[in-house]
Order: sequence, then C-alpha cells, then structure tokens
Amino acid sequence: LILTRLAPQAGCLVLVAWAGVHPFMYAQQKNLEFLLESVTIIGGLLILLTSERAIATRERLLSGGGGVLGTPAEQKEAQANEKNQLLFAGRLMLCAVFVYYSVKMSIERVQALLGGPINHEDPIHALFALFVLLLLVSGTGLIIVGIKSRWCAMGLALVMGCAALYKHPWFITMWSSNSFKLDFVVGYEDVQVDAWLYSDHQRYFFFQQLSTVGALLQLVAHGPGQFSVDEADAESITITSITSKGAD
Repeated sequence: LILTRLAPQAGCLVLVAWAGVHPFMYAQQKNLEFLLESVTIIGGLLILLTSERAIATRERLLSGGGGVLGTPAEQKEAQANEKNQLLFAGRLMLCAVFVYYSVKMSIERVQALLGGPINHEDPIHALFALFVLLLLVSGTGLIIVGIKSRWCAMGLALVMGCAALYKHPWFITMWSSNSFKLDFVVGYEDVQVDAWLYSDHQRYFFFQQLSTVGALLQLVAHGPGQFSVDEADAESITITSITSKGAD
C-alpha cells in the first residue's frame, strides 16, 4: 500500500498496528529492548504518516476538494498544528530504544565503578564504552529537543545498521554445522538449537533492528517538525527577515 502509493496512509496505520502487536505474537512482551524497538519503529511510521497526510491534503486542495471548516488561513493553521503534533509524538517515540540503551549502559558503567560484575574489564574497553555512552546520550537528547536532529538521526542510523550486522549475523551462522544457544530470545536463553533455527531467529531480530534504521531515516527525510529548536529557530529567522523587509 505504501510502496505502490495505492493507500499510503492506510499502509502506515496497518504497519503501526502490526508493530504494536507483534512482540506479543512472538511471546517477546517481557523483552524490554524488543518492545522499545517496536515503539521506535512506530515513531518512524508516525513521521511517515505525517508526510503522507500532508501530501494527501495538498493534492486534495489542488484538485479543488474541500478541507477542514474555516477560512483558508484557519485551515492552514489547523493542518500545521496537526502535522507538528504528529511529528513531535513520532520523534519522542523514535528515541524510546535509545533511552533504554542509555540507561542500560549507564547502569553498567556505575557497576564497573562500584566493583560490579564487569569491574575486571579492559581499561581500553571501558573508555570506549564510556565514549559510546556519551555519544548515545548526547545524540538521543539532541533528537528529543530537536537540535541538529537530522544529523543525529543519521549517525544513530549508521550505528544501528552496523550493530545489526554485528549482533545478528544470520548470513554467517546459517552455513554452520554447530548448535547455538538462543541467548537473545527471552524465555529461551538456555535452549540449544541447530544452526538453521538459530539463524532463523537471528534473521528476524536483524530485520527488526534494521527497521529502527528505517525509522531514523524517516526523521532524516522529513525533519523534526515545529516543536523543535531547529525549526523554531528557522521560523523565527524567517519572520524577522520578513519584518525587516516590510520595515524597509
């Protein structure tokens, strides 16, 4: 529906519903990372839905169709408010899994400092982990408030793409003759399975994580919306420029 442009808005809503229910269908409702990845995907879909609604409204107006009640200025303002609210909600949901990663890594760093289970790690690894944590927290925070959000989303998309290749290499394990533990599937951590079944699960989680990359790219493509520092500043500059020209 989305790719063929037959009914892109309906397609977005179907995918939102699917992303919401499929963790429960696969008995992963206790897997917090998986659940929040689904929330992140829904956030990307809301950003895409915002764009599709704007396109549909523009096409309807160009064809002479009616819009919402009110004067043209009121219609434009109402549509802009709806668009910005959806973009804001999508941007917040987009950050869900990255907030989880930030909290998880922060707890691990605190445990390392206090002599927890990872206190014997290599110093270089510890410094690298701290560096990654700082980048993750700053990037996520900038996306939430809407400062350089496109660049931050692009950076996180690249990291998530590389992480998917590293964490879920189904294209390698599928050729193995060994057996593996499903340590990344909640409820099956101690289950030993053949390579083909292990790779099947890896492939599913690989594309789930790759979907978060697509969600981030929606923010790169469509922007953070008016409820952000970037676009609020841009509008302020535009208004100031127009006012100055009027005064001249």
